[in-house]
Amino acid sequence: MTHFDTRVDRSGMSTVKQAMTPAAIEESGLLSLWGAEFEFPTADFVIDAVVRWAKRGLYAYTV
Repeated sequence: MTHFDTRVDRSGMSTVKQAMTPAAIEESGLLSLWGAEFEFPTADFVIDAVVRWAKRGLYAYTV
């Protein structure tokens, strides 16, 4: 399931997006579209895939 209608407050997370977004944009309430830092939660299928890989217990580079 995707959560495009649920906005996440990232304030206080020390993200690059937060540091680089002009105050006028922050104060306006507009969404700043910045790389991979979105204001909505990650889709469930992506979380599930990351968890499956993490449960393997092996962390390395892949080809």
